[in-house]
Amino acid sequence: MKRFLYLLVGLVFTMALPSYARAYSWPIKPFDGPHPIWGNFDDPRMSTHSIDSLNPKNQKSFHSGIDIAAPAGTPVYAIEAGRAQLMSRTAVNIRSSWGRFEYWHITPAVRRGEQVKARQLLGWINPRPRGVGTDHVHLSE
Repeated sequence: MKRFLYLLVGLVFTMALPSYARAYSWPIKPFDGPHPIWGNFDDPRMSTHSIDSLNPKNQKSFHSGIDIAAPAGTPVYAIEAGRAQLMSRTAVNIRSSWGRFEYWHITPAVRRGEQVKARQLLGWINPRPRGVGTDHVHLSE
């Protein structure tokens, strides 16, 4: 019965979704083609990279975006127009009328305060340190 209730709630939510949901293109080319995902939204993350819940140093958190795998040097583009803010030397924040979008692990090609158009070049994917994951851009909304 509980499972049926969850399915019913999910169905009602899904039916209501198109009235306010918004779809975005990918921030790398091809904009409308498939791309491998290295990390999904809300994946559990642990600081020690293990599932030892008894260790107080093992801080638990959840992934705040998606990691789109692509080789280092791959151009990264804005999925929405807005104003650029540099979060760090390797991250850009675009504030649009729709929301805020963050692009991490890139070398920025935009300046702080620059007005950015949709699909404008934001930067290039940085290489990951050897043995630490795969090259990717982290995108969060």
